[in-house]
This record gives sequence, C-alpha cells and structure tokens, in this order.
Amino acid sequence: MNTDALQTAIYQRLIGDAALVGALSQAWGIVPVFSDVPEVPGEDDSYFPYVSFGPDVANPWDTKSDFGASVSVQIDVWSRQAGFVEVKAVLGLI
Repeated sequence: MNTDALQTAIYQRLIGDAALVGALSQAWGIVPVFSDVPEVPGEDDSYFPYVSFGPDVANPWDTKSDFGASVSVQIDVWSRQAGFVEVKAVLGLI
C-alpha cells in the first residue's frame, strides 16, 4: 500500500490548523511541520516547538470483496521546555 496520499493529507491538515500553527515556532519562516527532523541552527531555542511525522506502517486487511489497511503514523513534537507541558499542549492541538 502506498501511503503517500495519507502523508500529504496529514501534512495539509496540520499546516491548515490555525491554533496549531500559532502554537509552533515562527523562527523557521515557514510552518514548522516536517516529514524529516530538520537540523536546528545552533543552540537557538526559538526554533522550538516544531512537529515532525513519519515513519508510517500499513497493515493490509484485504478480503475477497474489500480492500483497505490500518495505518499507524508516528507524530513527534519537539520542544526544549522542561516538564513536557509545551509538548502536551501541542499534542492536544494535533
């Protein structure tokens, strides 16, 4: 199963959510939702929080008459604030 369309749909949904976008770093100059973990410039904490997603795992459940799959996608929130409060807030928006 090709999960490219699912990845595109997740990305579009995440970057289209105004509350989520408002909770993420503005330092990147783009909405910081990445399919690969980017290299953060130096030790600049202003680049946090941001979101990355992937990999995905598809488990087909095809039958003789139906086709489909169960897909799990890993979504990570990156933060440098202690205590996971910021991470949990962003995950709540996701």
